[in-house]
Amino acid sequence: MARPPITFSKEMTTEMSERRMKALRSTEYKNAKLEPAEVDYWLSMLEVFDRFTRPTVPEGKVKLEHAGQPYRFTPSQMYEAIFNYFQISLEQGRDLTMGSLAMFCDMSHSNFTTFVNDKDLRPEYKFIRKCVEFVKNYIEYTGQKKNNPAFQIFWLKNHGWKDKYELEATSTMGALTEEERAEAQKRIQMISESK
Repeated sequence: MARPPITFSKEMTTEMSERRMKALRSTEYKNAKLEPAEVDYWLSMLEVFDRFTRPTVPEGKVKLEHAGQPYRFTPSQMYEAIFNYFQISLEQGRDLTMGSLAMFCDMSHSNFTTFVNDKDLRPEYKFIRKCVEFVKNYIEYTGQKKNNPAFQIFWLKNHGWKDKYELEATSTMGALTEEERAEAQKRIQMISESK
């Protein structure tokens, strides 16, 4: 017998967020990459992040431009879900990931990426980009802790660095102008005639 497809509600509710947080808390995580002092550091960073970001998050529903229907959840509901995810994950020493961030926004990873990178992203949801940057900073920090330089190389390549030299020869050094070329041909002709 086939399993019924998993469906998500139309609106993000506090109950959904609480159920996800409870599931996250109940999971045992043995491969934490952060030491207790680092957990404290990231929780402090989250506190500062919250202090600057929360005031920019509007209350209430946001209507779509042409359809006239509201988004699935309000900016404040989305921010609360993200903040809870950050806080619980960091308290337990769990990794922050883009996939989990998308899950707590009740979106697939690809839909979340499209949403965040949309050049016409509604101003009410621009705080999401700050949340993504917080996750990127965390990933960069934990990646730098490893003794294997593969992460650093991978990260640098994804941010524009190249591991090969590219030379572009645009120099005209040694090239003659028309006048110099004509003068040189006269000299060569005089030398060849004198022989």
